Amino acid sequence: MKARILIGADVGGTKSAVAVSQDGKIIGRAEGPGAAVRPGRALASASTIVEVVRRALSDAGRVTGDVAPE
Repeated sequence: MKARILIGADVGGTKSAVAVSQDGKIIGRAEGPGAAVRPGRALASASTIVEVVRRALSDAGRVTGDVAPE
């Protein structure tokens, strides 16, 4: 059975922080610019969130295609 991971994101107006955990242990983290959704800026916010999540997954060593939705 593949290990399950959890991705948590705290997204605000001034910064975004993402943590990746496996078995209750933080295995990766990343921070980036704020990505709070503002009128007419949803795609820009989503793009920022995706980039910070990608960097956190990379920090955890999980960007090689071994993380997939069930």
